[in-house]
Amino acid sequence: MGDQRTKYILLQNHFGQTVKRNVLALGLSTKSTPTQVLRGDLLEALPETEQPQDSTKIALVGIDCKSLRLECTLEYLTTLSDEDAKLLLPISSLEERYQTFMNRIRLDFGRKIFPGCQVHVFVEGIDVKIPGIVWYVGELPSKNGTMFGVELIRHPGQGTSDGTFRNQRYFTCQQDSGVFVGLDKLTPREDPDSKSSKKDENAQANFKSRLMDTVMPSFLKSKTEQKSPSEKTNQALEIDQRVVTFIDDYPARGTVRYVGKEEDASGNKRTIVGLELDERVGNGTGRRNGRQLFVCRRDFAGFFAIEYVIREEDFDENPKETTCAGERGLDKQDAI
Repeated sequence: MGDQRTKYILLQNHFGQTVKRNVLALGLSTKSTPTQVLRGDLLEALPETEQPQDSTKIALVGIDCKSLRLECTLEYLTTLSDEDAKLLLPISSLEERYQTFMNRIRLDFGRKIFPGCQVHVFVEGIDVKIPGIVWYVGELPSKNGTMFGVELIRHPGQGTSDGTFRNQRYFTCQQDSGVFVGLDKLTPREDPDSKSSKKDENAQANFKSRLMDTVMPSFLKSKTEQKSPSEKTNQALEIDQRVVTFIDDYPARGTVRYVGKEEDASGNKRTIVGLELDERVGNGTGRRNGRQLFVCRRDFAGFFAIEYVIREEDFDENPKETTCAGERGLDKQDAI
């Protein structure tokens, strides 16, 4: 993964080729065998000189299997950042890799892991997840992608390492009290007394308590006094930003995955925000008007007019003064 060619993950099974070189034959000899490429496979674009003349297609090579070749249209693929590709590579099960990618909360969790983070880890041969502390984040010899070195803090002796891997030390712990794993073996270990947890709970409680006397009047008023996006303040949203919208008059949290202009039936342009919602209260997988604008798990997608989306920090900082901007920006059925 040393070059900067664009990385992709395959979203649907597709037929490709496995190319093998015959080192025993005279001259350069290769043999191509048809093979099914499964969703979850990670690929990167071949050099421009090896791209097909058909501009609607792209030629790719496997990242962890260099003999794999695939030529397909972009609808079968989604681009990956180098960071996300490295997080997904150590996941050996392609289906688990695909599901991890589709669950963006898992990838967000992986991006935020740093030495000292408390986690739960799944250890081979043990049925329950074990609490641990991450002491190493990075690549390992002979291992593709980002690996995590974890000390098992309550179950010493049930690991496989003392912090060394192939005779090189990456962290220090008791004998057989450490493991090196990929993202699929880790889950967050939340502190029930953390300020962030209390903050979120308080925000939700305050919202429900003021629903009838604050939000509903604002909601009804906004239906008759719609303001244009240009009259709204604090509406600059960015991709991957955390936000809150309102569904059935209750707050729904999510992450911005798309921001773009759309023309309505009257020819007026409005800014539409595509959200990957934290809960299954949306519709579809990020497809709108025949275009796949982003990808997420089914029924976790939603599209809203920008004036009905609030930055999460604004909602959490002063939930008592945060009111519903109006009814849902777009009907749930618009997210298909």
